[in-house]
Amino acid sequence: ERRRRQTAEALEASRGRARVEEAEGQQERRRLEAKLKGLARTQMLAAGRLDSTQARERQENLALVMGWRRRMLRRRGDPPTPTPTSGLRAAMSERESDGVGCSLAMGVG
Repeated sequence: ERRRRQTAEALEASRGRARVEEAEGQQERRRLEAKLKGLARTQMLAAGRLDSTQARERQENLALVMGWRRRMLRRRGDPPTPTPTSGLRAAMSERESDGVGCSLAMGVG
């Protein structure tokens, strides 16, 4: 009876240790992944691929433009289209109907 209890306790203790080790391993993995992400980012910054403020501004500008386009399209009643050239096409077709020609709409001449 005593031996059975001892083996049960030993088994439980080893299970507890295994759980702790697993948790520590996951924590270490998360820490390393975060470190790698940071390194990749700093490498890109060092390479001059993206300046953090530039990247943030670019994203904010894009969000602003897309939001503005959605509102304008909703106001007109057209379904919003994801193509960024549709606004230019619309401007061109309006100008063409005015008889100006697309060269002016494109900014040429």
